[in-house]
Amino acid sequence: MRGCGAMKMPNRIQVLAALWHVRFLLAILTCALATSALAVEPEKAAASLARQAGQVEDGGDAKRAAELYLEAFQTDPTQPNYLYAAARSEMNAGKVREAEEHFEQFLTLADTGTDRADKARAYLADLRGSRAETKESAADRAAAAGRWQEASKLYEELWNQMPTRWSALFKAGQAAQEAGDKERARELLRQYLNESPTSAADRPEADDRLRRLAASGEAKSAAPVGVSGQAESGSGGRVLGWTLLGTGVAMLGGGAALLLYGVSQERALNQELKLVDGFVTADMTHAQAQSRADAIGQHQTIGVGLAAAGVVAAGFGTWLMLREPDKQPTSRVSVAPGPGWTGVSLGWRF
Repeated sequence: MRGCGAMKMPNRIQVLAALWHVRFLLAILTCALATSALAVEPEKAAASLARQAGQVEDGGDAKRAAELYLEAFQTDPTQPNYLYAAARSEMNAGKVREAEEHFEQFLTLADTGTDRADKARAYLADLRGSRAETKESAADRAAAAGRWQEASKLYEELWNQMPTRWSALFKAGQAAQEAGDKERARELLRQYLNESPTSAADRPEADDRLRRLAASGEAKSAAPVGVSGQAESGSGGRVLGWTLLGTGVAMLGGGAALLLYGVSQERALNQELKLVDGFVTADMTHAQAQSRADAIGQHQTIGVGLAAAGVVAAGFGTWLMLREPDKQPTSRVSVAPGPGWTGVSLGWRF
């Protein structure tokens, strides 16, 4: 007989179920504690790196300090202040481009109204201004040395870096014009006039340069058609080439004519001279025969000299017309056709 107050003992299944619930709760608690520990570890590691960076920077090694600050930010990206500190250290180490990049990145992450955000913007403005001054000085030096292409590129880079520095855009167009790149000069000068304020100091000169460029373009398109049916380029080398070719052909023809005349005169003289008993006789005195022989020799010598000079002049003129004129050489050709002739000398500069 069971008593009314007897307790009912739990069976085995109930005990196992209770144990399973306890284990599940312990597992959840363990995971929560582990997650919390893992969340704390990066913060501690990043803070430790930042302290090391501060000590290194106090020791004068700003470059290494910047590396440690960046490592701290990569360890704990929730702290953009490490990025700010890295940019400041890079600035002190002279790594201007890296400092600019990291100040810009910091401003995208930090609150805009904070004191550090204001300082980052001020530092960024100083860095950009300093880099602009350095680039402008380099561009000015290139222009002073006559390296106009390099100067134009540097001025254009400066303007892209600081779009409100209108003088850099004007100087880029000016340098392109001096370099002979008229198309690029027109583009840059037009852009300067279209985008710069009406009070910009270089607008009158830019307008004047554009007018002169337009006038030179019209003059080139209106150039007369040459012998070949193509527009003359107007270059000194090509004009000289045509001149030498024509002169060479004329000299070649004149030389050939003189040579043929000399040969015909020599034949006529030989027919008039007779050989009798080993002596040359003719219906003329010895002085007359010698005078005619000298004149014939002179005609032949002049003919050979003119023909040779004509070949040289025509050949060089053809070469000048075919080549692409890129510089202005000075040349001289001398021809000495034979004994008793002083020679033919041709000289030119273009």
